[in-house]
Amino acid sequence: MSSAKMSDPGIVVRAIDGRILDKMGMSGTECCYILLPEVETITLEYPAAAQDGGGPGEAFIKIGKVILSEADAVTEIAVSEEERAASEGGMRWIDPGKTLFLARQSPAHVALISLKLVFSHD
Repeated sequence: MSSAKMSDPGIVVRAIDGRILDKMGMSGTECCYILLPEVETITLEYPAAAQDGGGPGEAFIKIGKVILSEADAVTEIAVSEEERAASEGGMRWIDPGKTLFLARQSPAHVALISLKLVFSHD
């Protein structure tokens, strides 16, 4: 896995009510978003280009893990389309790789969601 800077894959993060979270930008291999108070569940929307890759055997960018940074805690969970295991903080996938329950420790405050990006050759 490389720590080289990646280009923004254009992933959209939405609150369950449909609001799009503001993107702060990219930092190395992480794409960061502002999480508003009281948002407990998010959905991840991937542009077709981010999922398709350039062809058989070519690398494409995908999310390796989601990191929730709050005033009281930092919680992370791996992105797996097959597993529904919860993180130590209670964060869990509702629809693996797409819909995530955050189990926030400080739901009344603004927080940060970081998507740790990796190259995949699936």
